[in-house]
Amino acid sequence: NGLQVVIVQDKLAPVVTTQVNYLVGSNEVPDGFPGTAHAVEHMMFRGSPGLNKEQISALAANMGGHFNAETREDLTRYFFTVPKQDLDVALRIHAIRMKSVEMSPAEWKDERGAIEQEVSRDMSSPVFKAMTDIRQSLFADTPYAHSPLGTRASFDKTTAAALKQFRNTWYVPNNAVLVIAGDVEPQHVLPEVQRLFGDIPAGALPAKAEFHFQPVTAKQIHLDTDTPYGYEIRAFR
Repeated sequence: NGLQVVIVQDKLAPVVTTQVNYLVGSNEVPDGFPGTAHAVEHMMFRGSPGLNKEQISALAANMGGHFNAETREDLTRYFFTVPKQDLDVALRIHAIRMKSVEMSPAEWKDERGAIEQEVSRDMSSPVFKAMTDIRQSLFADTPYAHSPLGTRASFDKTTAAALKQFRNTWYVPNNAVLVIAGDVEPQHVLPEVQRLFGDIPAGALPAKAEFHFQPVTAKQIHLDTDTPYGYEIRAFR
């Protein structure tokens, strides 16, 4: 089904990190909805058939594990770090979420409040505001000109159906790289990966939009800050 698998053996500690990287991010979002990929990342933790959101948290807590996710411009990654004896649990969670995720309007209404608070927090940061201006200068007329974070206004217009369509389009095994790193035996892990992920069908991936970078000229940006110290940020494309 096209899933790429990378297994890295490291016996430094009896711990394993699993990470599913979907090769889609804020570059592929619909026009006018810069935070779509970020919103989908949040909704991936709201539960799937056979695995609700409370169970994900409870499993992680009981194992002493750690999980999180991150949306970038051209990928969204989900990781789970667990004791090595619980690797199977982490892989099962990844596989269940790759197969299906429940994205109901009610769930999105709840999650939208959380993600809008995250936007408000970052937009109150002088450094984030400076990086926003820098992005727009370096990457004008390309998807890289906007942050993967998104905006409150676009989240207010986003629907659960639109998020589910985006997720179903891009979250397919032939658009993903599964990385397993830690105290593992590759010859034992790979058959388990094939058993859990092998029956998930590949999808028809849309062509990614083409864009061209414009010439960049040196520019200085000055912003006021209410922090007790100043910053100098130098950025290069």
